[in-house]
Amino acid sequence: MKILIVGHGEYATGVKSAIKLLTGVSNNIDAINLNEELTHNDYTVMVQEYVANNKDLIIFADMTGGAPFQIASREILLNEASENQFVIGGVSVGCILEVVMNTLVLNVEDELKNIINTTVNNIQNMTSIVCRKDLVSQEI
Repeated sequence: MKILIVGHGEYATGVKSAIKLLTGVSNNIDAINLNEELTHNDYTVMVQEYVANNKDLIIFADMTGGAPFQIASREILLNEASENQFVIGGVSVGCILEVVMNTLVLNVEDELKNIINTTVNNIQNMTSIVCRKDLVSQEI
């Protein structure tokens, strides 16, 4: 099982670095940045080769609908051997961390799709909003 993180600028390598810091895991996690050093064609070839060479794969993209997400999605949909390959867009580091923990660290015995669905369904529970104004109004 492999995890690929894709995104604009240095997003992908930054998230990979955060995951390694939090888990100690870097094996089977790769990152491809779409930055000013790559053309869309070069980036597409890199993602295409990665998808073709990794049967069990989860790709996390920084933004749903962005170029990295579109390219990864297209390559998985065009890959006839892509029965256990997924693209997830617009998720937080916490969401990626949960999938990494369940797949690469704990080796949970469940289908990838079930692990992904559970994690994505729990995103709302991972979100919080903090505002001093709310605290001050509760004290009055």
